[in-house]
Amino acid sequence: AAACGIYLATVAGPVIIAWGITALTFTYRDENNNVTAAPDLIRIVDISVTAQTATKGAFVTMVDRIRMRNR
Repeated sequence: AAACGIYLATVAGPVIIAWGITALTFTYRDENNNVTAAPDLIRIVDISVTAQTATKGAFVTMVDRIRMRNR
């Protein structure tokens, strides 16, 4: 897969905040940790980002979990 960047839109124009991204996945879960697509049931979001190192060598994956407040 071709690598690309993640950009942040600013008044001055787009700013690259990550480069070499080969995969970005969001998994939405309900309060019982089951995968869901229903917006009203989302309580947890798992985020997985895979990037290739600057030397085009190893692939690195970061996984994080966010729990929604006020839900």
